[in-house]
Amino acid sequence: MKVKDIVLQVLQQALHDERHVDGYVSGEELAELCHVSRVSVWKAVKALRAKGFAIDAVTNKGYKFMHSDICTKDSILSFMPECHDVSIRFYDSIDSTNTEAKRLLLQEDKNVLHKTVLVALQQSAGKGRFGRHFYSPAVTGIYFSIIYIPRHYMHPGFVTAAAAVGLCRSIYSVYGVHCGIKWTNDIIHKGKKVAGILTEGIASFETGSIDSIIIGCGINIIPNSSLPIDLKDSVGCICLKNADAKRSMLCASAIQEIYAILDGDDEYKKEAMKEYKSRSVLIGKQITVYPLPGGTEKCCEGTRAYTCRVLDVLDNGVLSVQNENGDVIQLQSGEVSLHG
Repeated sequence: MKVKDIVLQVLQQALHDERHVDGYVSGEELAELCHVSRVSVWKAVKALRAKGFAIDAVTNKGYKFMHSDICTKDSILSFMPECHDVSIRFYDSIDSTNTEAKRLLLQEDKNVLHKTVLVALQQSAGKGRFGRHFYSPAVTGIYFSIIYIPRHYMHPGFVTAAAAVGLCRSIYSVYGVHCGIKWTNDIIHKGKKVAGILTEGIASFETGSIDSIIIGCGINIIPNSSLPIDLKDSVGCICLKNADAKRSMLCASAIQEIYAILDGDDEYKKEAMKEYKSRSVLIGKQITVYPLPGGTEKCCEGTRAYTCRVLDVLDNGVLSVQNENGDVIQLQSGEVSLHG
């Protein structure tokens, strides 16, 4: 057995062993049982924590097994027994699940990859919109990318909206937490971002249309004490207790909800967009729009930031706004910020 497996077994047994006060096992005892150094024991504990095991460490007492939030390919699939058409590729750590999905689509048959989901416990180069880095630490969140091969045209805005609704539904079903949506791709809870979506398309040179869609999702589940200082005011989490993480259940639920909308008939898609609108934190509010250089929006402001009021979210995920001159503008891209 590997050192981490022995450590885990001993710590679990110690919870029911009267010889160990409060379930704690000293590092010295663990080292002797594993025939390794105490440094190796610490490394094993660190590896177990990265896997989702909560292990407490107290000076002069040792280590104690608290609970587990195991997230593996098998544990995710166990929560979706009816989804026989979904394939999961699992990574303990990866640069970016979206980047890997692109690599796979270049190497393998896209039709075989349809409904493949790449799940990672950690990303070293997670991707956000406009080339930004998406902070993706181990243990506190879950990160996955869905590969979808559309059988007919899907507006990019709708795809992102479908993913947003799917995430909100899954978060509520697993945790009972109601989330809002900030156009285009942020999931909001208590005024802070708890999940982000990055939708990317791969075009066919022959047809000029999008023939492969990648939907990347990152969810912050529990608090992260090492959150970069520049994110502390804007980034939150779904629940406050480690024991409530349930990463496998959440991941499975999100996959099923998103695919259900993408595969649904026109009526089901319309219902999803109604829900998107009802969850919007922007409709009726004053916002600042930061257009993208070279964007397709036709407005008198050009590429300068401007203030406007949000009127609606259209069925294709486009944001309808009215500027200070009374002009109605349809935003398909760009950045927006909500006025306080």
